[in-house]
Amino acid sequence: MDKEASLALDGTGVAGSVAPAVARRAVQWWLALQGGDATAAQLLAWQRWRAEDGEHERAWQCIEAVSGQLAGIP
Repeated sequence: MDKEASLALDGTGVAGSVAPAVARRAVQWWLALQGGDATAAQLLAWQRWRAEDGEHERAWQCIEAVSGQLAGIP
């Protein structure tokens, strides 16, 4: 994967890189789950997405790291 085809996650506590499409999907999942009204089917689909590829899990870990950093901003 070349630098233009990937999104570096270093600096957020998660090493590695993920494809832009995977990063976008992680953001979509994060947005969908933030409302607190996700269905059981949505939660299961999200868990399956994370488990089906290590790149998906790395992207999700990055989202969690960034979310945690943003939560600390006054």
